[in-house]
Amino acid sequence: MFRSIVFSLLLLTSTVRAEDLSAFEATKSPISDFVHWVSMQTNENIILGRGVEGVITVHVSNIDSSDVMKLFTHVMNANGYVVIKRDGFYNVTIDQEQTIEIEPMITKIYTLNHISSIKGKVVFDALLSSAPEANEENEEVSVAIVALISNHIVSVLPANNALLVSASKEKVAQIDAHFMQIDSPMKQVLIEAIIVESDVSKQNELGVNLSTALIDTGFSFISNQLGSIKNLTGLSQGGHFVYRQGGDIRALVSALNKDSATNILSTPKIFVMDRSEGRISVGQNVPFLVGTKVTENGDTVQEIERRDIGVTLTVTPTVLGNGKIILNILQESSSVTNSTLATDIITNNRSITTVAQVSDGQSILLGGLINHETRTSTSGIPLLMDIPWLGWLFSYDVDEVVNRELTVMIKTTLI
Repeated sequence: MFRSIVFSLLLLTSTVRAEDLSAFEATKSPISDFVHWVSMQTNENIILGRGVEGVITVHVSNIDSSDVMKLFTHVMNANGYVVIKRDGFYNVTIDQEQTIEIEPMITKIYTLNHISSIKGKVVFDALLSSAPEANEENEEVSVAIVALISNHIVSVLPANNALLVSASKEKVAQIDAHFMQIDSPMKQVLIEAIIVESDVSKQNELGVNLSTALIDTGFSFISNQLGSIKNLTGLSQGGHFVYRQGGDIRALVSALNKDSATNILSTPKIFVMDRSEGRISVGQNVPFLVGTKVTENGDTVQEIERRDIGVTLTVTPTVLGNGKIILNILQESSSVTNSTLATDIITNNRSITTVAQVSDGQSILLGGLINHETRTSTSGIPLLMDIPWLGWLFSYDVDEVVNRELTVMIKTTLI
């Protein structure tokens, strides 16, 4: 009876100790990092002998804590090392009797027609470093293990936009099988935009005029991010409006030019590669005083930094397989103003960041960037108001607060 209880306790202890571990993956990692992980999992002391260095690639899944040391021994043996336990320590040394056969490499040049060689090298390196399917050949280790020595070289030939690859026959065949997908034509998106500034005090009139201009030029409303509101006077509340395929953006520019309440700042048209950034900037490059310092001779030197002030539109399109286009849009508007409370000019910044999905040929309308300006004008009796010292008696200043809203129309066309 006593022996049965002891045996049950030992079995229970053994069961508790064997815990499932999460998947482990190391690609071109130093051997010392893998040894550290094994030591932490097993609480064993491991000593690396002279010459045990370099990098290894290991992919592990479905392993429990009782098999970690078996895994470690298997991986070390696969890389030409032997593990010997002596006096409570695991010693790793070079296996002098083991011979590792390295498959001869072949060299091939791949000319890229649609992507740059720099981007191609990243993809080629990742493909050549990937491990083959794991097969459970060692029945003693209940784990899927792949330990390999990655032996390949990928060099960039910038003059020809090509890659020089030296790898095993199997790896080269792997690249050949995926090359057409890697070097596939990059899609482009034509971005046509209208950047308009309008007087908020005439917002109702502007909304009616803009709605009429959109309808007359072929733009048909689909949806609004805030709901089904079609009235453009609510555009200043945020969100964006989406319009169906079609519409003549050049005709829309002509229609808006006739509206006295609007000021067209820019009508750019740019081509943007898929997943690349397109940037449109309209404004001035303004110098800013960022600091002063005194030289050894006592001279004061000012540090000036120039920044773009105005309207900036940044668009990054992502073309999906179903023809949809994801637009990452950043709309910024900045201006400078003087203030008695600051030692230098003040920058007013307004920005909108949004992500929208449209189809080929659809358009998106953004608004809500409102700028508050105070304008001071002087009025009075002509001639008398210009008399020195006494002119102020015949004149007066009028302060007017003007609110201006920035509206952006973007049409996308997949090329």
